[in-house]
Amino acid sequence: MRVIARILLVVYGVLLIAGGVMGYASKGSMASLIAGSVSGVLAILAFGLSLGRPRTGLALGLIVAIALTVERGMNWLKGGAFFPSGAVAILSVLMAVLIATALLQRGGRRSARRVAKE
Repeated sequence: MRVIARILLVVYGVLLIAGGVMGYASKGSMASLIAGSVSGVLAILAFGLSLGRPRTGLALGLIVAIALTVERGMNWLKGGAFFPSGAVAILSVLMAVLIATALLQRGGRRSARRVAKE
């Protein structure tokens, strides 16, 4: 599950960056470009961090997903259009659930080695 969550962090990050670029290209929204780029880069950074420190990287990804769920969800509920706010909120909820599940999972080769050493 952790491997899937880590791989999907990259996909999530690329989608966030692409969404920011689309918002800028279609409406000239510099805020969309900056927000999409920053959140996308953070998601990709979380993936990179997770390669050496899985729990830390996934925790960063979870923070990004929760922040976007709250921010985009509130915008959508205030009467914003489903796309992009609702779509990003739903995608972010799914990522948050996936990452939280991966973080709560026990076991794996790496943790078994740690237990054996202790």
